Amino acid sequence: MTYFNAAMICASLCLLTVILLPPQSEIIRTRMRIQGSRPQARGDVIHHPMDARCPFWSPGDEGPHKAEALTLAASLFPDQGREDRFFVEAPRKIFAHLLNLKPTPQQLTYWMSNAEEIDKRVEGTELAAMIDRHAANQRSGVLGSLNMVADAFKLLPKESETKRRWNTVEWAQERKGWVFLTSKPTMRERMRPLMSLWLDLCCHSGKNGC
Repeated sequence: MTYFNAAMICASLCLLTVILLPPQSEIIRTRMRIQGSRPQARGDVIHHPMDARCPFWSPGDEGPHKAEALTLAASLFPDQGREDRFFVEAPRKIFAHLLNLKPTPQQLTYWMSNAEEIDKRVEGTELAAMIDRHAANQRSGVLGSLNMVADAFKLLPKESETKRRWNTVEWAQERKGWVFLTSKPTMRERMRPLMSLWLDLCCHSGKNGC
């Protein structure tokens, strides 16, 4: 299923509108022109880290409970038909563990980008065995997956760089405005984990809010 098709299915759930478009789409420009230049006034959200209108977003706001952290992790580390489930489950479990430590997005990104930081935070848990230094190939595979997601998270703006905070839980409850998920062709691969996560969260929150 393409992002566009998935977005249209999501949009039909509980009348929540999620649209995937290029950043300079005529639809966005027209909506801004007709209803004014301040999307927050009507609840619109433009999710593109390089857009000044992008709100502050933290994965910690989406999953306050431990079980929900694993749900977020599943969107970031998809199955993709891998035969060895270990290299799917291990990054998910380590990410969920890190998220449950309640870091800021920037802290989480830094941890996932640095093996030593991950080692410190899984030490003494069953997760430590998943990135055992004596199992070089195993360790490299798991840390590599975490690092790829960190590369996407590095794009997220700091709260001080934005004008408001946003999460799908509150958005679905209020049912106000459109959510635009945008990406340039040159950034699409790097942003893919974030786009997948945001789309899954919107769909999940929309169904729960019915």
